[in-house]
Amino acid sequence: MGLPEERGRCGNGSAEREEAGARNRVRSWSPPPEVSRSAHVPSLQRYRELHRRSVEQPREFWGDIAKEFYWKTSCPGPFLQYNFDVTKGKIFIEWMKGATTNICYNVLDRIVHEKKLGDKVAFYWEGNEPEETTQITYRELLVQVCRCSNVLQKQGIRKGDRVAIYMPMIPELVVAMLACARLGALHSIVFAGFSAESLCERILDSSCSLLITTDAFYRGEKLVNLKELADEALEKCREKGFQVRCCIVVKHLGRAELGTGD
Repeated sequence: MGLPEERGRCGNGSAEREEAGARNRVRSWSPPPEVSRSAHVPSLQRYRELHRRSVEQPREFWGDIAKEFYWKTSCPGPFLQYNFDVTKGKIFIEWMKGATTNICYNVLDRIVHEKKLGDKVAFYWEGNEPEETTQITYRELLVQVCRCSNVLQKQGIRKGDRVAIYMPMIPELVVAMLACARLGALHSIVFAGFSAESLCERILDSSCSLLITTDAFYRGEKLVNLKELADEALEKCREKGFQVRCCIVVKHLGRAELGTGD
């Protein structure tokens, strides 16, 4: 800090601290009133009320949310049970034990057929370049998911099977995840930046019978040939005595972009 007179000689010290404080100051913007009125949580006060209830009354809070979903089998016993005290026995958490549903049905079919919101945008997508944008409605997404799940079924995927998904952030990633959920298959998401060895390890860990990947994608200006990495991973799996039954490849980039003849 220095002596008082030394601090006084450093004329710009106070100004620098004020500037640093301004940079670190939290900035906030309020949404337009029409947006707030139609929002699920319209105000900070309402958010705090919901958060307080979730902490103080978790069974009632999550029970009300669960009522918004379709359940093939309702919860036959206590909605929530848990134990965090080792002196009282095994540590465990059980949510709606015994209840069954299908997340894909809740996310898509109910929205399109029951709530009649098929033309509502499900999500917006932005690619590597500013001009790479699209939007997908719930109805369009449902059609794509049904097609993908039909393909998976034809490849022998059934409830309880494991599917590895090795893809960048493209719309087909969402489609693949929901298609697996629709069939009751488990999906293992592998980050597209991981190596072939890492992909191989995750396939082996989950005993995945099918892999979904894409030909290639750009991360910034770098071209990542994902199919080559996937092929290398599948070969490593074979060398370790495990055979993946099928590999589905999404055509994301054109042949000219890849610079390959096949």
